Parts: sequence; structure tokens; C-alpha cells
Amino acid sequence: MGYIVTEIIMVILAVAGFVGILKALVLTIYKKPAKNTTILIIPEISECNNPEYLLRSYAESVKWMGNLRPKRVICIADNMTREGKRIADLACMEYDFMELMTTDELSKILKQNIGKKDC
Repeated sequence: MGYIVTEIIMVILAVAGFVGILKALVLTIYKKPAKNTTILIIPEISECNNPEYLLRSYAESVKWMGNLRPKRVICIADNMTREGKRIADLACMEYDFMELMTTDELSKILKQNIGKKDC
């Protein structure tokens, strides 16, 4: 009697697992590409206690955001120290979605993107 109940439970769990895998596969195949134009802007970090930790934590947080992740992460580099700029350059080389730019460059990008629609 116990074997029959165990086998029924195992069959139910196996079917549920198979359905879950099939659902994930179908959603992956038929997923529409998202038109994501979100930009995350990081203020100057050179005067913080641990700028490398902050940049890496921003980058890792963005990587785990999934579909909501920003397309670009921009770090502002107007009054950075030499060490802060070096750390930011290393982070930008490591993460392809991170960029280092001044506020003038950022304002040009934002002016270009104003009025564009993703519909």
C-alpha cells in the first residue's frame, strides 16, 4: 500500500517537473526581444570610502535584474581622482554595459534620446 502511494506521488512530481521544464523552454523560445532603453546613472564615486566595491556592486546588481536591467550603466567622471578614474576604467573594461563619461557627454546622449519612442 505504501509503495503505491509513493509511486503516485513520484509520478505527480515527475509530471510537474516536466511541465515546468517544458514551460521554461517554450517561454525562452518564443520570448520577444525587449526594447530596453533604460540608463542607470551612477554619480561620482571617487570620494567614497570604497569606490571599487561600489562600482562592482552596482554592476553585479544590474546583471541580476533580468528583463528589467538597464541597457547602459553610466558612471559620471567629472571631478574624479586619478585612482578613482583608474578603478572606473577597470570596471568599464570588465563589464560591457558600463561606460565612463562626463556630464557634457551624458547631456548630449540624453538630448539625442529625448523624443524617441520604442513603440
